[in-house]
Amino acid sequence: LEELYSKDLHAVIQKDINMQFASGNYSGPDKRPYWTSTARKINNNIANAMYLTNTSQGYQNSLTVQLARNVRSGFGGSIAYTWTVAKDVTSNPGSTAASAWSSNTVVSYLNNPELGNSNFAVPHRLVGYLSYRFEWLRHLATTFSLCYTGQAQGRASWIYSNDMNGDGYSSDMMYIPNSASEIKFADHSYRFTDASGSHNVTVTAAEQAAAFDELLNSNKYLKKHKGKYAGRFGYVEPWHNKWDFKVMQDIFTNFGTSRRFTLQASLDIINVGNLLNKKWGAYKSMASQSYDNLRPLTYVRTEGGEPVFRL
Repeated sequence: LEELYSKDLHAVIQKDINMQFASGNYSGPDKRPYWTSTARKINNNIANAMYLTNTSQGYQNSLTVQLARNVRSGFGGSIAYTWTVAKDVTSNPGSTAASAWSSNTVVSYLNNPELGNSNFAVPHRLVGYLSYRFEWLRHLATTFSLCYTGQAQGRASWIYSNDMNGDGYSSDMMYIPNSASEIKFADHSYRFTDASGSHNVTVTAAEQAAAFDELLNSNKYLKKHKGKYAGRFGYVEPWHNKWDFKVMQDIFTNFGTSRRFTLQASLDIINVGNLLNKKWGAYKSMASQSYDNLRPLTYVRTEGGEPVFRL
């Protein structure tokens, strides 16, 4: 049994000190702040004025329970479960101070990000192995090992696909409505070409609302958090099971001395279950995902103080 806890004392965080405070707040169920294009910057001649500072917000905690059997009569193995929670205000998703700051997802203000899940914290993980070793012909030993890893594939954030609040950055966490009727949709027209020619298509606001309702009720995270803002990396991606198989062949001798000399060859078959069944060990991901962000809604305009979207 092992528990590890750590607390951030001086974690790095970025701020753009050339960014203005918000111009106002939306009306309706989503009352987050918004910016106007003419009031985003303090000095419009400067793009960003990045300031690196520190924060004490954030912590990490993991608990592991393990059962192990030492090799006896050739058999050995172990199984372990780890529960992890990690919170931070930014996972620093960028290669420079400006990109790490602007790519961080928030509800309100990029210069004051909310405490949320760390991108790198897999909440549950199960690992185990079973091995058998036997010696034969006095100079040979063969070991068979089967290893298992089960865990979520990672985390993702539900955000809007473009700049929803007008601050100039597409980093806005999604408000999860109680139903699609709580937010406004706009008709969406587009053109596509197939073998039969070009076609004009219009998807009505009502059709988009019906499809979005299906999403709200079919995704466990969205269904559980209706009426709330999505949390940074709140969505846990599907569970993934993986089996690996290993064979090791030892050739050993002491050449007449008291020491044993060994030559070893090994064969590893990674994700061996997938060779037996194409559905086993298969990864799953959402087509709308981009850099760990899920983006089902696009901001179109504002009407009566409320944002309007298309699916």
